[in-house]
Amino acid sequence: MGSEIPGYSFDAVPPSPISAAELAELMQSVLFTEDDSLAPAQAGDVLPDQVEAILDVWYGFVGANPHLLRYCSKRTLRAMDSRYLPPTLRCSMARIRR
Repeated sequence: MGSEIPGYSFDAVPPSPISAAELAELMQSVLFTEDDSLAPAQAGDVLPDQVEAILDVWYGFVGANPHLLRYCSKRTLRAMDSRYLPPTLRCSMARIRR
């Protein structure tokens, strides 16, 4: 994994609090399909040139909701560890930190 993030162990995952059968019921409840399973991989092919536009919409949404905005204060963003963010988001966060 390149660089390690303190406090995380990438090789140890605790057991799920729900059973496989309960997960299947949840997936059925939200109409989750095989297409949904494939969507994240497809997004990687479709969305790269739309990242800035997507982030603009997201930041507008967060900015319009005070209960979300308080988690994105400049103080909070300055404390955020950029190693958690993909490079494209690091650049966008730098704009907000100003």
